[in-house]
Amino acid sequence: MSYSQSDEERVILELVDGLGIEGAPGFRVVLDVGAHDGQMFSNSRALLERRDDAGRFIWGGLLVEPCPEPAGRAVSLYADRSGARPGGRVGGVDVVVAALVADPPRRNGLRFEPLA
Repeated sequence: MSYSQSDEERVILELVDGLGIEGAPGFRVVLDVGAHDGQMFSNSRALLERRDDAGRFIWGGLLVEPCPEPAGRAVSLYADRSGARPGGRVGGVDVVVAALVADPPRRNGLRFEPLA
């Protein structure tokens, strides 16, 4: 299934696959600014769905969306992932953030904290 609006997803996946970074050890993180609801027109969803041979998520990410309604849907969409939660404020603007952490949580020392 394709999520992106204008085939950006295909380009991103081709780049990731071409670089071979999923075969290297470690956890990968994607930043999606303007993530909307995390699914419609998403350029990060396909990466966030990828799993390794053991069934663990390969990618985690930080999804940033300034509109509370679609951001709330993103948090709900990823509620089964460790760390999915709303955020706080950036530069005086309310920003809702869905932080996603792959299995196991905080692997390789990665931590996602609520915005201050």
